[in-house]
Amino acid sequence: GRITVTVRQVVRDLNGTVLVDQTVYHRYRMLGGLVARMEILDAPEETAKPSFSLVTPEFARSFADAWVAAWNAHDFERILSHYTDDFSMASPFIPGIAGEPSGRLRGKEAIGAYWKAALERYPDLRFTLHTVFCGADTVAILYESVGGRTAIEHFRFDAAGLVCEASGQYDRI
Repeated sequence: GRITVTVRQVVRDLNGTVLVDQTVYHRYRMLGGLVARMEILDAPEETAKPSFSLVTPEFARSFADAWVAAWNAHDFERILSHYTDDFSMASPFIPGIAGEPSGRLRGKEAIGAYWKAALERYPDLRFTLHTVFCGADTVAILYESVGGRTAIEHFRFDAAGLVCEASGQYDRI
């Protein structure tokens, strides 16, 4: 669930002069009883556009576990449920599998077709998660990919907690 808290922030200098007097809104996304994500909003939730998102280690680990489980199950609906409709993906495997020389695709339809082709090429695909890293609005995971490759997948999240940008890096192509 989500919780939104109204916070009045007053910042004063050492002489007591008010430097900032504003109301902001903190929205917390709860996952398993823990704060999975916090956003600082400029306006109430109905009209809010997040100005900052913070990915917690708990959110990062939960996302990485769910992402790996979806891939290992070869479940496209679960895999794609982590992404916005217009997300972008960059991978050195895109030119060889999807035929896009830039190595970049956009949108669930194009990327879904690329991933389906990849699973057909690697029907025994299974990922092993090694390490999860979190940033302000990003998660990176280190895992063992197909053919014993070591991979790092980087994800940028939007305000709703969905991946809007992703990229894959591999020790060998």
